[in-house]
Amino acid sequence: MKTLRACWYEFKLAILRTVRYKISFVSDIVVFCVIFFVILFTNAGYSLSLAYNSSESQAKVILLIGYVFWLFSSTALGDSTNVISNEATAGTLETKLLSSVPVPALLFARLLSGLLYSVVSMACVLIIAGIFGWLKSVEPIRLACALLIYLPSIFGMFGIGLILGGLSLNHKRVGQLTFIIQTGMLLLTDVISANFPISNYIVPYATGMDIARNFYMHSAIEPVRIVLYFAINAVWFVIGYTAFRKLLSATKRRGSLANY
Repeated sequence: MKTLRACWYEFKLAILRTVRYKISFVSDIVVFCVIFFVILFTNAGYSLSLAYNSSESQAKVILLIGYVFWLFSSTALGDSTNVISNEATAGTLETKLLSSVPVPALLFARLLSGLLYSVVSMACVLIIAGIFGWLKSVEPIRLACALLIYLPSIFGMFGIGLILGGLSLNHKRVGQLTFIIQTGMLLLTDVISANFPISNYIVPYATGMDIARNFYMHSAIEPVRIVLYFAINAVWFVIGYTAFRKLLSATKRRGSLANY
């Protein structure tokens, strides 16, 4: 119960901080919208329409699904590192790392608040696209169900985020590395093109993204793909959790928390 209460407090605190900084909140939404619409109007998803045998209007939805998966994954990846950096700036990092509440649990609570923020951002994208008719003939219920397929990816991306968060304890600033990985996920997976099938076996959300697209297109989904999707995310979560614990222990042994 103590852990749950602490996580709930972290979740509410993160939401309040987001709402408090309204300019940053709005500017982030604008950036997300601009990125998606630039991708949408550059015919970046042409290869996706061929891969999924879709019409022009369906191709835009397929592209949207990929963008949502990437957006949520970028949030999950960056939150662990950002939380550690922000807590260090506020002078509360050492207290939380030495508390009886597991640090990964607190980080996961912050992650959920970040994903809620991403959901709001994505809703704004959909509203704008709907107003201007850029996403025609959308099946809203089927699209919503397709996006829910992302949920297992939360744990895999959180695992990678824990690795980066653990590295930030030892190497302090890993923001540039996080940005490189986030950009790589956009360009080197099948988010905007169907040229990187190998990513389905490495990146936590990649297989789920393919499953979601096939689901939306009413295409057959092989059971082995679903098993692979859950397995990849389970492996990354275990690796990330284990790596974070070891990196945290190493930092405590060196007594370098206070010198962050």
